[in-house]
Amino acid sequence: SHAALQLTLRSLIMRGLSLAGTIILARLLAPSDFGVYGIVAFVIAIWSAIGDFGLGAALVQQADEPTPSQLRTVWTIQQLIALSAVVVVWVLAPVATGLFDGLPTATSLMLRVLSLGLVLSSLRSLPAVMMERELRFGPLATAEVLQQLSFYVVAIWLAAAGGGAWAFVIGGLGQLAMGAVVVNLAWRRRPSVGIDRACLRSLFGFGFAYQGSIVILTVRDAPLPALVGLVSGTATAGLTQFAVRVAMTISTIDEMVARIAFPAFARLQSQPDKQVRALDTAILMTALILVPAQCWIAAVAPVVVPLVFGSQWSDAVVPLQFICLATLLRFPARYLRQAEFAAGASGRGLGMSIATTILALVAFELGLLGWGLPGAAAGFLLGTALGLGASIWLARDISGLSWRHFWLLICSGVVAGAGALAALRMTTQWLVTDPPQAHSSITEVAAAGVATILFGVVYLALLVITNRSTLQIGRRLALRSIARPS
Repeated sequence: SHAALQLTLRSLIMRGLSLAGTIILARLLAPSDFGVYGIVAFVIAIWSAIGDFGLGAALVQQADEPTPSQLRTVWTIQQLIALSAVVVVWVLAPVATGLFDGLPTATSLMLRVLSLGLVLSSLRSLPAVMMERELRFGPLATAEVLQQLSFYVVAIWLAAAGGGAWAFVIGGLGQLAMGAVVVNLAWRRRPSVGIDRACLRSLFGFGFAYQGSIVILTVRDAPLPALVGLVSGTATAGLTQFAVRVAMTISTIDEMVARIAFPAFARLQSQPDKQVRALDTAILMTALILVPAQCWIAAVAPVVVPLVFGSQWSDAVVPLQFICLATLLRFPARYLRQAEFAAGASGRGLGMSIATTILALVAFELGLLGWGLPGAAAGFLLGTALGLGASIWLARDISGLSWRHFWLLICSGVVAGAGALAALRMTTQWLVTDPPQAHSSITEVAAAGVATILFGVVYLALLVITNRSTLQIGRRLALRSIARPS
């Protein structure tokens, strides 16, 4: 559809900005700066996840057009929650940061300043939700590109000036301010203040379960650097933050699909056959894009990470490889959860979130305590795999999904990635001769190039042999999207 094409273009631009910006920031900042921000951002992420208790999502899910009374109630509640969160963070900031050793003295102030972004985010929330409901993704795509650009312009400028972790904090505020202004201008409506208790009651039941799911999933992902920081210090937390940030640069394409999927699934809730077909297509097409991208990153990371980001990030290579693979098992569970929520089965959707979070965090923590950062990342991969299995079981009412084709895509990527990684190591050893100075960046680029070519050839061959039907569906959908003008 045209909406999907708009978000695809937006996603490509944002991934490019994110990759370029991360490279520059990784060159300018130390791992400890990334670690400090990862710890501070965790506290804010929990409050952000609480959001409006899912009232906005309830407006998207309901079949009827939202009334002015509903809009007024949701907007007012959003602002009250955001203001309350800012007050709580300002009071408790010293307590939260005091749990971690080695943090700079200004960390409490960073946390307080960053909390102001919750108000900016709440001002953006309702207009964004309503445009998503109407599938008006063009203005949203523009706003999000401008947000991303604002963040990196400000963050890079401050990092170059020696601002350290403050670069992330001030850049984040600039990003949220830009989003609030652009999205509200695009929506062109100004809700008034007021709370209708009847409207609040009608929306709260679904919304509470939906937002509870978001909070639980945030607890699964956001605290990873903070958990590492508690055990191993801010520098190791920074390596975790870096690995997660790079791994998610490409994998967050599932956010784009999920944003279209939830309102689309909600519209199809009275047509379960079409809903299942839409869900199946979303899973396979996302895998068709993400599997080669993430497996290729995992394969060439030993050479590309030190070469592009700097040698100070070499210890993040193994965690990055495991997290890249874990991302391939997250999005199917997310889509299953979206389908359950869209159908009104909020209890089942919440159960999926709880199961995936507990399994991922327990495995991550056991790996961290037993084998350090690499063990934590490996545990996260194992926990994510178990979480997907639990989600499939909980969503057993949804039948007819092409899981065989999905696992064939995963296996093709893993096999091609393993071959490329082996080729990378052999090529590097073969090209390096005496004296040791011969091991140059040209050698590394050549080795990465050989590994990339091998990966592409093997993956495409396996795909043609095992999954030709999925390739045909992808080609047909791509041609249809390009051909449709609006």
